[in-house]
Amino acid sequence: MRGADCWSDHVLLCCRAALQLPRKHRRKPSNLIRKKLNVKKLRDSRTCAVLADTLASALQDTSLDGDELESVWCIFKETVYNTARSILGHPKRKQPDWFDEYNQEI
Repeated sequence: MRGADCWSDHVLLCCRAALQLPRKHRRKPSNLIRKKLNVKKLRDSRTCAVLADTLASALQDTSLDGDELESVWCIFKETVYNTARSILGHPKRKQPDWFDEYNQEI
């Protein structure tokens, strides 16, 4: 009951709020993101052998002599990744897209 005889017309409200603000996600630029390799192909012994032979020949062809360790590491990393990508490839998507590129409603 509010009024002159009982409470005043103003009631103090107190509340506690727990706010959690989302953190800003920092993404790498798209040119620095490497796609996953299809490592399931390594279960086959023939694919493993082909990858090992190709990697051995690719690493023999590259000269890893350099003064700076960072440049040598970048050359080694690119050689191994590009060789593995050419042999293994990228995995296929398990789920199809939920939309069709020929759908006119989208």
